[in-house]
Amino acid sequence: MIFSLAIKGLRARPLGTVCAVLVIALAAAMLFSVFSFGDAVYDYIYAVETADAGDSDILIAGKAGNRLADLTPLESLGDEIEKIVPTLTVYALEEDSRQYVKLRGFRKGEYELLSPIEEKEGDPNELGDPGGDNSVVISEAASEALGKGVGDRLVLGGRTFFVAAVALASGYFLGDSPFTVIANIDGGVDALLGGVAVYNEIYIKAAEGVDAETLRAEIAALPAYEGLAVTRSSDTGYVETRASGVSAPVTVAGAAVALMCVIAVALIFLLGADARRAYAAKLSLAGATRRQVIAVFALENALIALMGALLG
Repeated sequence: MIFSLAIKGLRARPLGTVCAVLVIALAAAMLFSVFSFGDAVYDYIYAVETADAGDSDILIAGKAGNRLADLTPLESLGDEIEKIVPTLTVYALEEDSRQYVKLRGFRKGEYELLSPIEEKEGDPNELGDPGGDNSVVISEAASEALGKGVGDRLVLGGRTFFVAAVALASGYFLGDSPFTVIANIDGGVDALLGGVAVYNEIYIKAAEGVDAETLRAEIAALPAYEGLAVTRSSDTGYVETRASGVSAPVTVAGAAVALMCVIAVALIFLLGADARRAYAAKLSLAGATRRQVIAVFALENALIALMGALLG
């Protein structure tokens, strides 16, 4: 009986009921957006900041005038390391567009050890095929900007490559400025340096159960890497700071809108007070007790809040 009386009361005030439901829905939507926006921003910024490093923990990078050529010292830490991925990154001028691109080389078959490549078209596996030293993978954005597609010739720094695949904007290609081009090192990228097999970045992932910071300190103490930068691959503190800075205005604005919605709901209920008093009087005349009247209005409010929350 209480439920049917509550429904009847809501139908008697259709405009007020609809307005209250819509305002509560807006408040719920704003609160949901505020709470989820921060996480979404963090995930995106983290993905961009780790586009090069992938899932690695430690980066050894050459400072000005230094290049890395020897992975042997890391063998002494073999039990503490899950994987080692050396890369060679150079910036090269693309002949047709006259734009500089970031040409990043991996050892053959290792191009997805840090992050998978999601191809839009073509086959990234050509990088690992025999004779695939001149094959490269470019992003969808680079394909459009450079006017290059699968099978097209790409001249970088005077060296001719061929596009094996066009990739979606994820992984290595998420922070795609300047445009990233993935290739092999040996016989590919190193040809721009006269065929010298060197690396200027070594990415390391700690073995399960090994503290990455402790491993970083051990690597930094190795004489072979004296004068090189041995750092964590990604700075989570920096990511959190950037994410907070981006999401703070939205959080404040969302909280303000939600507060205004609460005030609007209160005003709607205040404006409908006379109609509620009249309905309460009718219920009393029909023999309803004070407790039953309160229960009817409490159920009305609960139904309005539920509908608004579900709609929001």
